Amino acid sequence: MAKEHSHLDVICFGEALIDFVPSRSGVALRDADGFVRAAGGAPANVAAGLGKLGVKVAFMGMVGEDEFGAHLQEVLQASNVETSLMRTTGKANTTLAFVSLRADGERDFVFYRNPGADLLYEVSDVDASAFDRAKVFHFGSLSMTNQPCRSTTLHCLELARQKGLTVSYDPNWRSPLWPGDKEAREGMLLGLPFADWLKVSEEELQFIAQLEDEDRAVDRLMREGPSLVCVTRGADGASLWHDSIRIDMKGQKVKAVDTTGAGDAFWAAFIKKLLDNASAGEQIFTKEQLTEAMQYATVAGAVCVTGRGVIPSLPTADDIDDYNKRER
Repeated sequence: MAKEHSHLDVICFGEALIDFVPSRSGVALRDADGFVRAAGGAPANVAAGLGKLGVKVAFMGMVGEDEFGAHLQEVLQASNVETSLMRTTGKANTTLAFVSLRADGERDFVFYRNPGADLLYEVSDVDASAFDRAKVFHFGSLSMTNQPCRSTTLHCLELARQKGLTVSYDPNWRSPLWPGDKEAREGMLLGLPFADWLKVSEEELQFIAQLEDEDRAVDRLMREGPSLVCVTRGADGASLWHDSIRIDMKGQKVKAVDTTGAGDAFWAAFIKKLLDNASAGEQIFTKEQLTEAMQYATVAGAVCVTGRGVIPSLPTADDIDDYNKRER
C-alpha cells in the first residue's frame, strides 16, 4: 500500500460497495438462485484500475463497520490503492447492489442503500491536505444523490479547483438511486462546471444534454465546463472530443464474460495515459497522444470483460502489453 503522506497522482472519491452478481449468466434477478460477491462502485473500480496500472492513487469514501467494509478496504489495498482517506461508520451498513445481465442484454439493478455507508461521508471527514499532494480528482454523480455526501462532493470539487487539480467526472447514471429522472439530471449537471475530463456513455450523453444529435450534445456539455469529452460505446469502442480534435476508436473483438466495469477499466487506462503525457499544468493534448490513450483504454476495457468480477479482471500494464503482442 502507498505511504500515507506520499505524492499522489489521483484521488478517486465516491462509492465503494459490494456487487452481488448471479452465479448463472443471462438470468433476471428474480430468477437467480445464487450470487457471487464482488467489490464494486465506479469510483472504487477506477481507483483499483489506476493502482493496478502503477498510478499512485488514493480512494476517498466511506464503508460500514462490517465485514463487507473490511473486505473493500482489503481489495483496494491489494490493488495498490492508498486507503488512508477512507472512513468507516457504524450508522449504516456498507452499500450492496444486486446486478444481473439478462439474456436480452439489459441489466437489472437492486440497491440496498437507504442510506448506505457511502452516503454518510461528511465535510468534516475530508482531509484537505491530500489535495496538496495530488494532480487529478476523479468523482461520479452517485455521491450527489443524498445528503450529507452531496455537500461533501461539492466541497471536494471546490477544494480541487482551489488547489489546481484536474477534475475527472463520470456521471454514471443509475436511475434507481435518484428520486426521479428530473432530479437525476439536475444532480448530474452539478458536476459539469467543475469537470475538465468527462466520460459518458451514449445513453448518459443524450440524457444529460437532452439532445439526440451527438455533436450538438457534446458541444452543449463542453460549454458547461469540460475541455475533453469521451463517449463510450461498449463493444463498439469510444469517441473523443478535445479542442478541435475528434477521434473515433473501434472496440476490440473479444469474447465477453462479464461487461460490468468495462467503462471503469477504460477510464482508468485513459487517465493513466493522459498523466503520462501531461506537461505541468497543461490541459492541451495532441491528436497522437489522445489516439494512443484511446487505443490503450479500449484494450483495457476489452481485457476486463474477459474475466468475471470487475476488480479481479482489471488489467495491469503487463496484461495490456500481452494483449497488444498477441494482436500484432
